[in-house]
Amino acid sequence: YNEKHGIVPKNKKKTKEEILSKRSILDIRGKEKVVEYGSDNNTNIAADPIVAYASRDQLEKMIKETERKMKKAAKELDFMEAAKFRDELFSLKAKLKDK
Repeated sequence: YNEKHGIVPKNKKKTKEEILSKRSILDIRGKEKVVEYGSDNNTNIAADPIVAYASRDQLEKMIKETERKMKKAAKELDFMEAAKFRDELFSLKAKLKDK
């Protein structure tokens, strides 16, 4: 078939950075702006100075909200974002233990 139609098979080469910069299926298909993990300006909520002074109830609300965001990201197959929220969740839970 290839010879008959003049098709020459070629390997598609991508760099490691190109592969890792893709965060979801939509990125690969070119339907969403590519943003590399960690390059956005959203800081970790656990690093926020307000968290250091939050009450136990406030921390519990932050934990529930972060867990909801993590599950939503995982459901949308955005595993890099879900991992970011998971790390945030661990930090918040550690702060809660310290209270």
